[in-house]
Amino acid sequence: MESLKLLKKTITSWSVEEVVQWLKHINFSQYEKEFQENNISGDILIHLDHESLKEIGILSAGHRLSFLKAIYRIKVNQDILIEPEHYIPICKYL
Repeated sequence: MESLKLLKKTITSWSVEEVVQWLKHINFSQYEKEFQENNISGDILIHLDHESLKEIGILSAGHRLSFLKAIYRIKVNQDILIEPEHYIPICKYL
């Protein structure tokens, strides 16, 4: 239920703890520590890319893609500008 409330809140206003709550929602709670240690709040989350995810300790390419797809979906749902250098899935159904 908490995750539904969170998804209604604009991602750029998420706190670090809300980002951690989102990690649990998308079944990536194993990365909570990395996001907390790097102070990843929502306004930072929307700018993450493969390199920055690697830098904070997400070494699995599959996990990085899953993160980027989940972030992309939120950006689309919340009408957040997607810069050309941001991740955009090949297929809009991903």
